[in-house]
Amino acid sequence: MVSNEELFMTGDIDTLYKRNKRLMFYIANKFFNFNLEYEELIGCGDIAFAKAAKIFDPNKSKWATFFSKVMVNEILILNRKILKQVETISLETAICEEHDQDMLILQDVIPSISNTMDEAINLIVNEEIFMLISKLSPVKREILRLHLIGTKQKDIGVALNLSQSYVGRLIKKICEEIKISYEKGA
Repeated sequence: MVSNEELFMTGDIDTLYKRNKRLMFYIANKFFNFNLEYEELIGCGDIAFAKAAKIFDPNKSKWATFFSKVMVNEILILNRKILKQVETISLETAICEEHDQDMLILQDVIPSISNTMDEAINLIVNEEIFMLISKLSPVKREILRLHLIGTKQKDIGVALNLSQSYVGRLIKKICEEIKISYEKGA
């Protein structure tokens, strides 16, 4: 009987494919626990066979070993692609159904986007911070305003005739002053 390696070297790829079909099924059966259809697993085997037939070197390894590794790799690649896919779920998706009338849907269990208590607290905190900022000197208020709108320290320094390093120190000092005043409740 002619070996797989000899079939490869003579170029009898059809016979090599037929002879290794059982190996393909054997490997596919090992990956039944993956979330793949059996036809997809066999398809990976076909792709692996084509790749293996292109790059196999009979001097380096046996055909069955090489083909097995290529097929396993193809299955793992396909599985990773499928795991990366995101399933779209509607807010109307039923989570639990007791009877026709008692149905719990996803929208029922998702918390409200706007939590009024948190919003109220944020408004109060913001007002307190604005009051603390209003007590700053006009220069410090301007530096903080420019910083908060995203102006670079260098540009703030040019606008106010200050060095960039001094502006950086001032911003840090202003923020620290506001923090201390807020924590004191002033």
